[in-house]
Amino acid sequence: MLFKHSNKPKKSGTVLDIAHINMQGEDMILVPLTSSFSYKTPEEQNLVINSLQTSALEAGLKGQVIPVWLNVVNKMSFIAPEYYHPFLRSVDMNFVQLNLNKKLEYK
Repeated sequence: MLFKHSNKPKKSGTVLDIAHINMQGEDMILVPLTSSFSYKTPEEQNLVINSLQTSALEAGLKGQVIPVWLNVVNKMSFIAPEYYHPFLRSVDMNFVQLNLNKKLEYK
């Protein structure tokens, strides 16, 4: 197999601390973001989530990427499939911070 080599330097992305956890057989990648994430349009949020999911797959991480952030009343907000909501409502940002265990390069 031949590989193309490029002389261009590889762009480095932002490195994020993430909590890669498994709850009841479900892999989740909790990605703490700043509260400014809540001010993005749904389309912009989806672009970020899709990029994070792609970065996670490229890094060999299994699981659903779930962005989490503090809202205006200092409670954790998230975007996730409905079946994750009961678990995510039962934890807070302190739980996420205590479970940060990997780094993810976000491109």
